[in-house]
Amino acid sequence: MGGTSKTKKGAGAGTRRRAEAEEREGVLTRMMGGITAGLGAIGERTRVAQRVVAGLVIVALAVAWVLGEGPLKERVASRQSDPLDVRFDWPTTRSTAQTWVPASVRADLTQIVMASVRMDPFDVESLERADALLRQTGWFLDVGGVRRETGGVVEIDGRWRTPAAVVSRDGREYLIGVDTAVMRMPPDADAPRGMFRIISPLADAPRDPESGRVMYGHPWHFDDVRHAIELLEMVARMPQADSIVGVDLSEYPRRGRISLVTDAGCSLVWGAPVNEPAPGEVSVERKMAHLGAILDPARRLDRGQRRIEVFTERVFIDRTPTGGASG
Repeated sequence: MGGTSKTKKGAGAGTRRRAEAEEREGVLTRMMGGITAGLGAIGERTRVAQRVVAGLVIVALAVAWVLGEGPLKERVASRQSDPLDVRFDWPTTRSTAQTWVPASVRADLTQIVMASVRMDPFDVESLERADALLRQTGWFLDVGGVRRETGGVVEIDGRWRTPAAVVSRDGREYLIGVDTAVMRMPPDADAPRGMFRIISPLADAPRDPESGRVMYGHPWHFDDVRHAIELLEMVARMPQADSIVGVDLSEYPRRGRISLVTDAGCSLVWGAPVNEPAPGEVSVERKMAHLGAILDPARRLDRGQRRIEVFTERVFIDRTPTGGASG
């Protein structure tokens, strides 16, 4: 009997433990369910709040636009009503503050910008168009920029191409820089006075193969014009440089010779290009000495003469109509 009593007591204790465990599990299940439901409610409220905030932001932006649209339009209209004030950073000479760019060219370049740039202060495309058109004139080695400033001001700066000579061919004249690139002159405008002339080059000015238009900013074809520039740069340092008016290239294709032309109408045959010495010709220094003696203001041996050769040891003066040389 004693053993049976102990067994019943143990069974009762086990039943109570299982009941307690089930009760605890039920409590935990109910707690988790409550927590899950609470989180779901919080998430739903958060989404609702986000939608409300987004709606308020949209409303606020709409109100701000309505309130600010008028003043913004007024400011834009004010900027658009400002007349264009085109300002170039014109190059000047070292000795004076005056620009060497001819007035006709300054007016032409200014008109290019005026006709290209729109009044819209937010427009960029027309500034880029003006930049491209200025480059195509040949007057710039590089355009630094076309910038819009307040008050309708448009500023342009860059590196300018310096004119070096005027090339004459087939009755037409072309202004070129030291690099032989062609520089556009306005219609009906004359080339700057006092410029050296380069006569009878082998080729015409560079032209577009399709349209036939002159390609300003592009160097001259072939080397004869470059040789003429190199010679002019050398003689320009002479005290008698004012007596030289240009270079004649008519003999270069056949004989490889270039000639200087004086203000007396005489052709001083230099010979081969400065940097391409030819056999049988004297040195550059000797040629320069011949030029100095011929153009000496007290003598001016070129006056009354049509042709003088300076590329040999002795100067030859041509006194005959047909070109025979005599010493």
